[in-house]
Amino acid sequence: MAFRNAPFGKVFCCASALCTLFYFSSAQALIIPNANGEVPTKEASEEEVWMPGVHPTLSPSKDAEVVYRFHVQGKPEPHEVKVLFSGSGDKLRIEQLDSVGISILDRPAQKIYYLNKERHFYLGMRPLHGLRSPFFLDLEMQYKPLDTKKVANVLCREWAITAKSGRAKACVTDDGLILQQEGVDAEGVSGKLEAISVSYHALPASSFEIPINYHNIHAPKAEIPGVEEKH
Repeated sequence: MAFRNAPFGKVFCCASALCTLFYFSSAQALIIPNANGEVPTKEASEEEVWMPGVHPTLSPSKDAEVVYRFHVQGKPEPHEVKVLFSGSGDKLRIEQLDSVGISILDRPAQKIYYLNKERHFYLGMRPLHGLRSPFFLDLEMQYKPLDTKKVANVLCREWAITAKSGRAKACVTDDGLILQQEGVDAEGVSGKLEAISVSYHALPASSFEIPINYHNIHAPKAEIPGVEEKH
């Protein structure tokens, strides 16, 4: 589940696609978390955390708009993003609140698109080892239910999550929104995301589509390891 196989970055913070991927490469803790900074062994973790067949709702079942605050080790200031979730559970849109960048993730197609609102261009790619995101859960992970609490005034249940590469804790609503998540990745980088506002309302299909007036650009393959460029 390594993040290097799942580019999901601060879109178009500069012209270079490598810079494009920089921000969330340091937030990989939110995708491959590990509470102790070490990959847990089966003897140490499986019986304690794993509960076969028990899991939260894995994807959103309602249209929603959530503003998240990211805290990443080594970065002095938190970073905020707005995420639009399709109620079908298969697409999401990430808007950088401090830049012109947008990311659209298409889960069924296993594609990610990076859009620049100022220059009206986009770049489409398919991660070679599967699309990953801190907002996606799946059955490859194992879960243990914990207590309920409120995040951004919305009720969610905390879950201890165990994957092959580490552990995390996430608070997930009954309708599949991850409102809080924190952990440490296999390389020892810690991170946390937390919803600061949640709004449920109908979203137009165009929220998850490339505008017709945007033109496609091509990134040098050498700059982006682990992805296949798509148009």
